[in-house]
Amino acid sequence: MTQLIIGIDLEYRQNKGKEASIIVWRPEDVEKDGEMLLKAVETEEGGIFRAVDGSLANGDKILRIGLKDFGNRYDCPGIDNISGEITVSFSQLYDIVQESDIIEERRDGEQANSGYPTRKYWKRDRTPPERLSSLDRKRFKAEKEEVNKRLND
Repeated sequence: MTQLIIGIDLEYRQNKGKEASIIVWRPEDVEKDGEMLLKAVETEEGGIFRAVDGSLANGDKILRIGLKDFGNRYDCPGIDNISGEITVSFSQLYDIVQESDIIEERRDGEQANSGYPTRKYWKRDRTPPERLSSLDRKRFKAEKEEVNKRLND
């Protein structure tokens, strides 16, 4: 069972600016049609760390990832009693992205001067929310049955 999903959204399309944000999802039990389902819900833990103009935003905000987020109570009994956390400030995230931009610009300049063809990126389609493939549905159903079997044994 997933405890935490972290996404980093970097905006690099021309004329759209350089905004960057971090998104955090956590699991939540939801009842639907008399059945308990696990749903990923976006939390307030994330936010924008680089503004559209490329400047630092929310530099004093801190992302906190608990050590217990690396396990779940079914596979790791007692995990809820584990203390400690990993912290990353939005300022650190900003510095990492800025550094990677410098490296990428340098790399692109070297490729342009070498005669090597420049890269173009294929923009992937966004996955519609709450739309699973039939394979994912079957896998989640099997995992749920396995958890229920463990709980009942």
